[in-house]
Amino acid sequence: MTMTKTDKAEIKEMFQEGIHNLRELFEEKLDRIESQTTLTNGRVTKHDTQIIKLERDVEHTIISCPQDNRISAMWEDRIVKKGVQGWKIVALSMAVSIVSVIATVVAVFEFILKYKI
Repeated sequence: MTMTKTDKAEIKEMFQEGIHNLRELFEEKLDRIESQTTLTNGRVTKHDTQIIKLERDVEHTIISCPQDNRISAMWEDRIVKKGVQGWKIVALSMAVSIVSVIATVVAVFEFILKYKI
């Protein structure tokens, strides 16, 4: 079975039409991507501008807080308070231990004196 010139022309035309349709589809998709990228870039630029404005206009940021010294002092006081609370617990535990040792020694001496061992 051989192909005629008209068959070849039809097949060639079909391929060209398919390629043309694919090209239009790709161009449409690329146009949508480009428009979305333009929107996103516009938003990012707007946000960058707002951030720069805030950094320039707002006096009280983390970097330039006028209460920084007070905050540092409060933080140091908190650390000292935690240390003192820990020391109090240790001191109380030691006192309880000493009292219980003394009570045990007294009980042993009373036992010895009572039964004259």
